[in-house]
Amino acid sequence: MKRLLLLCTLAAPVIASAQLAPGTSAPLAAHMLEVNAEWRSYNGALAATPVRFQNDTERIARHLHLVRAHLAAHTPEGLSAEQLDARLELLDDLGSYAERGVIVSAGHSTANFAQATAGFDAGIRYGTHLFN
Repeated sequence: MKRLLLLCTLAAPVIASAQLAPGTSAPLAAHMLEVNAEWRSYNGALAATPVRFQNDTERIARHLHLVRAHLAAHTPEGLSAEQLDARLELLDDLGSYAERGVIVSAGHSTANFAQATAGFDAGIRYGTHLFN
């Protein structure tokens, strides 16, 4: 019973936060906030032109492309050549995930309640087999 209550507690914010359907014409920023609340930190960085998406997979793919572009344009200072190469490879992987419609989620986690809550607060939208 405790597990069911915990699962419902964790799932409620995720379900409740999906207020803008992918097919709704709205500014890109509004759609990206449906994917990850961190877009609030980049207020004004996204076009105000209304867009719509076929489905959530397409909307999440746009998010991944935008994140990849941002990370590519903002390389941290002080990385070694090896770290830079690894970073570029990971950015290529991220672009590939977006192209293929791969959605990254949390799963098979041994996180405790506080850690899981922090993860969902940071933007996790999908999970499976949590608290194994």
